[in-house]
Amino acid sequence: MIKTLIVDDERNAQIILENYLRQYCPDVEVVSVANSVKEAVMLIKQYKPELVFLDIQMNDGTGFDVLNFFPNRDFQVVFSTAYDQYAIKAFKYSAQDYILKPLDIDEVVGAVERIKAYIQILDSTSGKPSEKPEQLQIKTKEGYQLIEMDKIEYLQSDNNYTIIHLSDGHKHVMPKTLKEYEISLPRQFFRTHQSYIINVYHIDILKNATNELRTKSGQIVKISRRKKDLFLKFLESRH
Repeated sequence: MIKTLIVDDERNAQIILENYLRQYCPDVEVVSVANSVKEAVMLIKQYKPELVFLDIQMNDGTGFDVLNFFPNRDFQVVFSTAYDQYAIKAFKYSAQDYILKPLDIDEVVGAVERIKAYIQILDSTSGKPSEKPEQLQIKTKEGYQLIEMDKIEYLQSDNNYTIIHLSDGHKHVMPKTLKEYEISLPRQFFRTHQSYIINVYHIDILKNATNELRTKSGQIVKISRRKKDLFLKFLESRH
């Protein structure tokens, strides 16, 4: 079980997130809820959680103030906030994820799945995170094939299957969901839409009028309005 603390000064937000975690994330144990920076610091010291869902704007300070009390923290952080303008700062604080209110069930579950995968990496390397693989292993009719991550242009959901689009025009249809791939991909990939994950190295242009991305090979990838601003801040945080 992943010991988890919720930090938010809005009671409704606390209830919604706690219900999502209890109903849809069986590997999560919500050990407590904090209403302020001061209480969050106290409860982190008391419960020693592995995961903290952290609001940004609170009555007595910010989520970043909480993290400043733990310069060598041993817990993972997912920011949950109504404000997208703090995304760059959140990534610089090494947040594992950043989800926007009103909270979406799939985004909460996806964040937890990525945290689980990251914690497993830490456990398998005695606390030292390893680099995500530079190759993706897929199963073909001939056997197993290794694909270089840099050659993957984007991934597209097709119900319970995922279509992997390569920069040379080849495609691989895999019997795994997009969510399963999302948690194992390195940080050069970003989920822009419920049906798409893009490799940022293959982006040619963002079409503001249609909320679409065009890849260098001319393919079109959708970006949802909910994700657009966060995606732009994600790109900026990489420079």
